[in-house]
Amino acid sequence: MVKSGKGGPIDCAVRDAIAGSAIPPAARAAPQWVETMRRRVEAEEQQRTAQQGLGKPISSAEVAGHRVVAIGNTVHFSKGWRTFPDFLSYMVGRFFGGEWGNAELRKSEEEMHPIALWYRRNALLQAKHAGKPGEVFSTPETGAARAFLELGYNLYLLEHNAELQQRLINRLKQRDQFLGVLSELRVAGFFVRAGFSVKFHDETDRTTSHCEYDGRRIETGKTFSVEVKTRHWTAFPKNDAEGRRAIRGAVADLLFRALKKHADAERIVFVELAMPDEDSTQSEGPWWRDAAMDAIRAAAERIRAQGREPPSATVVVSNFPYHYHLESTRAVVSLAVDGIGPTDFRAGLHGTVREALHFRERHVDFLALWNSIEAHRNIPATFDGSSGHLLSVDGQAPRLLVGERYEVPDADGATVLATLVDAIAVPTERRMYGIYQKASGEQIICHVPMTDAEAKAYAEQPDTFFGVVKKQGSLKGPLELYDFFWESYRNTPKERLLEFMAPRPDLPALSALPQQELAEIYCEGLVHGVLAQQAARTGGNSTRT
Repeated sequence: MVKSGKGGPIDCAVRDAIAGSAIPPAARAAPQWVETMRRRVEAEEQQRTAQQGLGKPISSAEVAGHRVVAIGNTVHFSKGWRTFPDFLSYMVGRFFGGEWGNAELRKSEEEMHPIALWYRRNALLQAKHAGKPGEVFSTPETGAARAFLELGYNLYLLEHNAELQQRLINRLKQRDQFLGVLSELRVAGFFVRAGFSVKFHDETDRTTSHCEYDGRRIETGKTFSVEVKTRHWTAFPKNDAEGRRAIRGAVADLLFRALKKHADAERIVFVELAMPDEDSTQSEGPWWRDAAMDAIRAAAERIRAQGREPPSATVVVSNFPYHYHLESTRAVVSLAVDGIGPTDFRAGLHGTVREALHFRERHVDFLALWNSIEAHRNIPATFDGSSGHLLSVDGQAPRLLVGERYEVPDADGATVLATLVDAIAVPTERRMYGIYQKASGEQIICHVPMTDAEAKAYAEQPDTFFGVVKKQGSLKGPLELYDFFWESYRNTPKERLLEFMAPRPDLPALSALPQQELAEIYCEGLVHGVLAQQAARTGGNSTRT
């Protein structure tokens, strides 16, 4: 594949034959494109899962000028779907039908069903920002736009990955059940994106109580019984003493009711507060968090007062306020987690790096869900996982992808065709530096300008920006640091580890430990060493997790 467009300047900052004749002729003759394509596929898959999560990939292609999307055995197509949000708008209309939607849109906004109101506000927003016909454009993510597209996304995820029952659509149309079903769909979407299958329970079965659905992690087979509760307020609480009392009472009541349901597996209870929150300035978390955590303990005491122990459950309290801030872009989503009953899952758990590591191992399945909620909170802009910021790049220089060929200036100033073998981005300079290799093996280092669109795409997915997987940026937190060291030392022979740890006074006791435990202790020591250095530089103490 050759890309030799001249849409932008290429400035040669440094020119040098870095490798030259050091590259063996056999290596130069090898089919490098095979390795390039392998790395490209790896990067594309990592970028796709970073956007779409671990559920089934979006099954889509362009055929004869149409965008085709397959869901199960059904194929949907249109000439108008340039972006994935275009398709999601169709999804909402498809499920609710034109007759119902048009009837709602004829009402005043005060009487209109929320879904129809979101559609109307989103349509007006798009009309305001639309460019030329057929041209891709972006809009601010207002509350109305987010609420409407998130509904479409969760409907799509369930139909594509699990089972979307008509009764859910019917309940969504009912104003008194709407908020509760919206929360159920949102949480089901969490599970799908985290790599879980979702199986809904039969709501018509009145012979026994049961949770909403089961979530089974495909990788490990671990199953959770999931119950979702939503608060319906007559008056929204405020950030004051009275408001915090209202939060405690609401969460305790909903949790108490949720734990009365029968569960076949380990429980996760989601409690959605469904109240306004805009442009919060709470740096240490939502204002309602402490009250919600107190409510979990209050629910446990209420159950004990009835002569029984509370069942074990992980409890997630959340607030998704998009639908209360339809014209705003400052709606604040917040989540907090804790445990109830005989579980060691507690918020604010402190300990050593190894204690945190073992905690992670015990709760690996829930933490996979929790981490996915944070990582996959955005709605994909494209069908294939590529960056939505790069959809409209007409007239620009070809994007830098490792393994592709580009026209660059050589040491004599002549334009030559060379393969990009490595690159880095420096967004603060609005530049990208690339190492290009000529057919002779000579290497050239040049830099190119970085557009605003490229800077935004790089900020979203820096590790795959250049078409290969390449870790960018610094490690975040003690456990990521531990994982970094573990990759290097997990298979180091015991004798070698003991050599590294020779200065320690407890070396005789360490000598009796198996290799894996010794490697854990050594990596933990390295983490504490790094944290101690950081603390010395900042004047703080950072040796606990």
